[in-house]
Order: sequence, then structure tokens, then C-alpha cells
Amino acid sequence: MKEIPVTFKSHGKQIVGMLHLPSRKNAPLIIMCHGWTGNKQGVYNAFFVKAARNFSKNGFATLRFDFRGSCDSEGRWKDQTTTTMLEDLDNVIDQISKYPEINKEKIGLIGHSQGGRVVLLHTAKDKRIESLVTWAARTDLSYFWSKAWLESARRKERVIEDFEITKKWISDDMKYNVEKTVQKIKVPILVIHGDTDYTVPDSEAYRIYKNANKPKKLQIVKGLNHDFSGEKIQKEVIKITLNWFKKWLK
Repeated sequence: MKEIPVTFKSHGKQIVGMLHLPSRKNAPLIIMCHGWTGNKQGVYNAFFVKAARNFSKNGFATLRFDFRGSCDSEGRWKDQTTTTMLEDLDNVIDQISKYPEINKEKIGLIGHSQGGRVVLLHTAKDKRIESLVTWAARTDLSYFWSKAWLESARRKERVIEDFEITKKWISDDMKYNVEKTVQKIKVPILVIHGDTDYTVPDSEAYRIYKNANKPKKLQIVKGLNHDFSGEKIQKEVIKITLNWFKKWLK
């Protein structure tokens, strides 16, 4: 197995990632998409790194990368929106598909939190994707904040945990309806969520699953929080995800 630093271009900005390659040739590819305020490490405990190495050990090429404005990629975080994340993912897939080690006919996506929202929106319009997994994904802002809060935020910048939520970000995000979009997805979907996730409640997982087409699976993991804390739970999530891709991506 090898771990190779890689870069891509998206709207003139450099996207930085890490490609985990198995020993096999022409390997199926899993692309991991981080969430809001996250990066290619995943969350504070570097769960993406652990998962990517496990997937690679089991024969899957795995790419984790920073969206524009996050961590090592170019751009400003305050300019990042759902639309820019979708653009970045599309450009990354275009460019990684040209790598000779990759089987471009076998591409799967994983998205955590906001990244889960992004992979759902992307898969609905990209026929290259064969399967996807969401980890603690969210659907639409209207389920998190009241209409009055959102209307106020459209007029005035908000700050949550030191991260600025711009009017542009909110207006852009509300252009997308994940529930309706999920109904258009025709590939196998695995929805993983924790019953102790207090950032994105598990009602979001049920909402995604309800609107998804078959084949689909909903896995509510007992004791799993939004940051995927705990070695035992991490191993469980990795195992469930890996088994899904072994079934639908190989």
C-alpha cells in the first residue's frame, strides 16, 4: 500500500489531497468528503485517515481531500458554499479518474455531515458514481433553524463556534433540496448515523432513507456521536462501510 500526496485544480485554486493506493491494480475508488469546518483528516480524531488506510488495505483506492478554503487547499473558508463544494468534487473526480491506478468505472463516495449533503446532491447528476455512503449527513437548513432565524441570517452575518456564516452561504445552501434530490439517485445508498449525534439529529438519516430508492440501508449506530469518537465505534463504522462497498463497488 502507498500514500501519495496529490493536487488538483478547481476554478483556478489548488485542491490538496492524499491518495491511498492498494497493492492491486485498476482498483475501485472511494472518495471521502469532509464536512463543514472539517478537512481531509475528517474530524479532530483523524477518523478519515484511519478509514482510508483500512479501505486501502482491503483493496480500494481511497482519496481524501480538502475543499477550497479548507486546511491545505487554496481559497478562503468564508467563500466556501455548497455550490463551491459541488464544483470541487466534480473537478476532483474528473482529474482523479485519469490516474492509471484507478478503475474509473468503479467510483464510490463517502460524505460526512455537510459532505454527506454534497455527495447526495452530486450523485443525483453524476452517472460515474456506483455507490455512496453518508456519515451523519444533513439535509436542509430549515430542519435546524427556524424560518425567522434564517431570514434574519440572510440579512446579517452570523458566527457559530468562531466560524462566520455568511449571507451568501445561507442563500446558496437553501437553493438545494436534498429530500427531492435523493429521490433521483439510482445507485445503492447506505445511511449511517449515530443515536447520540447532537449536532445533526438522526431524524436526518430517516429523512434521507425514506426518500432514497432501493437498494438502500439505514444503520443507526448506538453510541455514535457526530465526531465519531471511540475506537470501538470507529471500527464498527469502518466495517459497516467496507462491507457495503465490497458488495456494491467491487
